[in-house]
Amino acid sequence: MQENDRDLRKIFMVLAAGVGAAFLLTTFFISYYGPSGSYQLSQSLLNPETLKSLNYNDWNPKTSESDRFIFDHILYEQGSEPAKKVSIDQYKKIYQLLSGDTSVSENLAQYPSTSPKLTLYVRTESPSKWQFDAKIFQQLQIDASGNYYRVELHEDNKGTHWVEFPHKNVKNRVEALIND
Repeated sequence: MQENDRDLRKIFMVLAAGVGAAFLLTTFFISYYGPSGSYQLSQSLLNPETLKSLNYNDWNPKTSESDRFIFDHILYEQGSEPAKKVSIDQYKKIYQLLSGDTSVSENLAQYPSTSPKLTLYVRTESPSKWQFDAKIFQQLQIDASGNYYRVELHEDNKGTHWVEFPHKNVKNRVEALIND
């Protein structure tokens, strides 16, 4: 009987050691490789190299079915000022300026309707007027202070989702690149 007890004790010790090792290993991987709750801008905003080849299916309200959409143009709007067309080269410079930014977890800024906006537009691939539709693909908004901006995320769940980034003097820097 004592021998059976020793064998059972050994089995339980081996099992406990295995469970403990698995717990420690899991804790290490979650803490080291787990989600940080932050985004990099380069993972949130459409890469300029992808713009020309952007080609995807989306809902077209004019035809009430799925249609092919391609990149159309980029506009910079600020309040009541006329919108400025932004070239792909200018967009590339803006992207390079911001690409290293990391998001913040809480919303620190205010985005009134007059906030400066950099908007990427797409349009239907078909040249037919009856099924033509142009719409916003993604938007970057700059806050009232000019030191924060947010990027619209495309996610499967309903609603509009944004991620916010700090960047000192971002409004003036972006406008300088656009007016260059």
